[in-house]
Amino acid sequence: MAAGCNAHGVSGSAGLAQHLVESLQPDPSPYVRSLSPGRFLDGGWTWEDARRRAQRHYEDYYVVSPPATAPPVDPQEHQ
Repeated sequence: MAAGCNAHGVSGSAGLAQHLVESLQPDPSPYVRSLSPGRFLDGGWTWEDARRRAQRHYEDYYVVSPPATAPPVDPQEHQ
């Protein structure tokens, strides 16, 4: 389970936890059932497929590129 809380993580985390626990129960409320990841897909899905898609999306999401190297300075240009 991943939940992006942005700046509201502390204030919203208790509600998120409550819904998460409810989702693990045999008969969650209609609201919690409406939060199913399946609502985004036309066909069926599996947890493994969701994990692979998330990994592909996020594995390079915050990659810091090496700094671009500046071209060599010609000392003759600055005289």
